[in-house]
Amino acid sequence: MNIELERETLFNLAHARTIAVGAALFLFLIHRLGLEPATDPFEYLLVVVPALEISGVAWLFAALGDHDHPVDHLTGLTSALRWFGFVVALNWAAALFIAATIDAYVKLGGPAVYIPVM
Repeated sequence: MNIELERETLFNLAHARTIAVGAALFLFLIHRLGLEPATDPFEYLLVVVPALEISGVAWLFAALGDHDHPVDHLTGLTSALRWFGFVVALNWAAALFIAATIDAYVKLGGPAVYIPVM
């Protein structure tokens, strides 16, 4: 009987949400920085830091959800897909919002805040 219980927990998606959040962060950064490579460290940080913040908070909530509610195969997969989509959507929304804010600042004639020095 003990062997059967171990086999059931072995194939159970115990940490589906946390794995999905980590995969979403990784794939978002690879895709976003692959589409528009950063030319200087400031642009790189404008993409990476908000993505880490959003994914870090999502990971904490996902870890709490995984700890409190163990799931079976089907609900684990659907929960992982929901968390993956949610984190990717939030990261893209934040990246687009930051880019639009910077473009509006430049179009409205704001003073230079960051000047790269050689």
